[in-house]
Amino acid sequence: MVIYADVLVCINIIITYIFLVCVRVFTNLPTMKLGVAIASLVGGAGSLIIFLGDIGFVFSIGYKLILGAVIVAVAFLPRRIRSFLKVSGAFYGISLLFGGVVFFLQVTLSPHNVLYYNGTVYFDMSVKYLIGVIFIFYGLFLAFDYLLSRHASRHDIYTVDITLKDTTVRLRGMVDTGNTMKDGISGCPVFVAELSSVTPLLSYEELDFIRSDFTGEAPVSLVGSFRLIPCRTVSGGGLLPAITPDKITISIGGKRCHIPIAVIALASENLSDGEYNILLNSSIYDYQWKEKGRYEKNELYSE
Repeated sequence: MVIYADVLVCINIIITYIFLVCVRVFTNLPTMKLGVAIASLVGGAGSLIIFLGDIGFVFSIGYKLILGAVIVAVAFLPRRIRSFLKVSGAFYGISLLFGGVVFFLQVTLSPHNVLYYNGTVYFDMSVKYLIGVIFIFYGLFLAFDYLLSRHASRHDIYTVDITLKDTTVRLRGMVDTGNTMKDGISGCPVFVAELSSVTPLLSYEELDFIRSDFTGEAPVSLVGSFRLIPCRTVSGGGLLPAITPDKITISIGGKRCHIPIAVIALASENLSDGEYNILLNSSIYDYQWKEKGRYEKNELYSE
């Protein structure tokens, strides 16, 4: 079989992209389109190893492990080792399943237009057919992404922008249907965020005060915006430090919601393995969600 480098690279770009979409769905971790595009190109370029001849089983496995690690690192930018291991495991699993199916078909059916060599798959097809396949897959995944964003469930990841004193941090949030906490002073909903994810909003003095379990005198800058929120879990109860931000904007897909007043309770421990870093109050469903781009500056919406 004659192998054409351009066809080989294009096919493996498509395959890598499909793998990354599957990993994103299975792990529910966010990605950036640019990162996925670059990672797909890396996967396509990595398929050129097929031209090196027989590289041996051990070297082939090592090469695929390194290539897969680079691909998931570029696509997902995991910030924690556990997140990296999670997406890597999903990517390797999908790749192994796909390779096993192709190898099984090659052994049992011996198709003349399919080659699996050095851990790389190649389909012998014309340029016109390849272009058609690219457009079909591109259209299918555009439709898939659209439907995924339009049908948000309670387990979807939300984008949460929190602003305090002209500083904004962007977090990944998930709705906790069991979180119905209300602030005893203002009556507004309470969200729970990882302290490490909102540190840009706080000064060194404020962070020291919070991390020292509120010993000593509270910084003047926290007066009026700092409080302690009583919380109770299965393992027991306690107090969480909390701040009142100037603005909270939550968005998912093509929808956006502004929360007029809310309290952010700060948890010293991680809430997840990297999937999200803030737990949203179930009351967000009571607010009015609008299409992005339909807001006036500083306008707040609530029912």
